[in-house]
Amino acid sequence: MNSSDEISGMHTAMLADRAWPFLLMIFFGLGAWFWRRWRLRRMAPGTAVGRRLTPEDARILWLGVALWIFTALVYFYMGRKTGAFFTYHLHLIMPLLFVLAAYAATQPWARMGFGVLLAVFVCWRMDVPSVPDSAVPYRKMEQMIGSAKGDVLVIASSTDILERNQRRVLHNGNTMFLGSAFADGGIERDPMIAWLAKSLEQTEVEVRRKIAAKEYEFVYSEFDLPYFCDTETLKQTYVQTEQIDYYTYFGHSPVRVWRPKR
Repeated sequence: MNSSDEISGMHTAMLADRAWPFLLMIFFGLGAWFWRRWRLRRMAPGTAVGRRLTPEDARILWLGVALWIFTALVYFYMGRKTGAFFTYHLHLIMPLLFVLAAYAATQPWARMGFGVLLAVFVCWRMDVPSVPDSAVPYRKMEQMIGSAKGDVLVIASSTDILERNQRRVLHNGNTMFLGSAFADGGIERDPMIAWLAKSLEQTEVEVRRKIAAKEYEFVYSEFDLPYFCDTETLKQTYVQTEQIDYYTYFGHSPVRVWRPKR
């Protein structure tokens, strides 16, 4: 439902940016394969030698077909979903690119050249961010939620903690990108999107009522942004008491703890 032309184009550009050495090797291998087939036909004109596929040729062709199928799935379906980022490319496309590149580099000089190209690519483009360990802050959030006597409003990173404590989950990693579904007339176009919008609106009304009545024992916010509520509304009845320095892949994501005003 949260399909987007913009996201599809972004994912395609990300795939080209991250996989161009493998794509280059595949096109090189494909060109070499066509050249070998052309030479066979030239050497034995009028015979079936140049038209007969070897087992290796068949494997390359079937892998190529699978690659195009998965590419179509990513571009027209999976890769259009907001929030997926590079997941679908990594899980579906890249393994096939690895195998096809290995089949394409049949000569030792080609494999050595491809290895050098990959080494340059890794040194130049690969960047793995250093993220501090978040085990301690995570355990603190887990302890706070587990020992809470009343209702709590927390962030998507605490979804598994809520589930283990059999608490209601209002917002998780799957719902945080649903806003894209409401854009471009999605509510008017799709009855399911309209139902989702109504459901989220009801949740927002409920959360705002509970915040006004101070029914939450505490509230977590990412930076100063609570879920289903704006910061100014939260500040009317709650006060920030502490900050949990939590880290994710994207960097420092402080979790601020708000408790009812006395």
